[in-house]
Formats: sequence, C-alpha cells, structure tokens
Amino acid sequence: MYNVSKQTILTHLSQIGTVEKLDKWIPRASTNAQKEEACLSLLSCNKAEPFLNQIITCDEKWITYDKRSSQWLDKDEPPKHCPKRDIHQKTLMVTVWRSGSGVIHHSFMEPGQSITANLSG
Repeated sequence: MYNVSKQTILTHLSQIGTVEKLDKWIPRASTNAQKEEACLSLLSCNKAEPFLNQIITCDEKWITYDKRSSQWLDKDEPPKHCPKRDIHQKTLMVTVWRSGSGVIHHSFMEPGQSITANLSG
C-alpha cells in the first residue's frame, strides 16, 4: 500500500517515540443464556479432554477469633457477662490451594508473624 516494508514503518514509528500496546479486553454483559451456554461448552470440552482439574487457585483469608469460656447454666438462665481479657482480637491467616478435585494444600501463618515481601515460603 505504501510501497515500503513493514519493518521500515516500525522503525520510523519507533524513531518518533511510539510504542506498540495491545488492546485491553473489555468484558461485556452476558445474558444468563449465554453464560449457561459457555459453561456447558466448557463442561463438554472437559469431558472430551479433562482440563479443569489442572487449574489451581489460591486464596487467603483472615480469620478473627476470640477464645470464650463456656458456662453451664439452667436452660432458662441467660449467660453471665464477663469482662474481656484482651481488647485486641486475635487473627490468623489461612492460605488454601485447591483444584477442581478439592483442597491440595493449606497453611496457617504463624501467630505474631508479619507479612513481608520475603514471606513467600
């Protein structure tokens, strides 16, 4: 069209400071029927050549807990209030790795351990 090679055009674009960038994928709203069709298609593909169990995901969750003492009371008696021993709630992080076949691995962060850039294992 311009009687020059693609490389010549790329060289000139580079010389004037342009860079190549890929388009962003923009999700569009799908109808429930389209979502169902996509799911059925993936399940059909998985039956022919299983791939879903090869997908592994990881999630982290902070669990807040507070140790409470139990009380043995008559069934109509309300529980007695007792002052909290510690005003700071205790938290624990659990990391879970799973595939389509279930949980592969889980770990709990050590109490008192801080999350840092080096805390990867």
